[in-house]
Amino acid sequence: MTAANQKIKHLHESSNADKSWVASLPTAIQLAISCTANEGLLDILAEVTAKELASVIHLEDFISIEPIYGFAGKVLHGCWERIQDC
Repeated sequence: MTAANQKIKHLHESSNADKSWVASLPTAIQLAISCTANEGLLDILAEVTAKELASVIHLEDFISIEPIYGFAGKVLHGCWERIQDC
């Protein structure tokens, strides 16, 4: 894992109380998808997104990310709704 990826992972792990950064997650994902081939960074962002799904699933910026929109977005929403029913 690169030093930059370690910093990003640490920032997420140490921000349990402050979730103000979550609204910026879709932008970070879009930039990482379009500007880097850093699979480690994409793995970190995927892990963070999964943990913060309750916060990002309803953000228009999240659903409009090209690889997420459409069918995949509907699957994520369906999964989220099923989780809420448990």
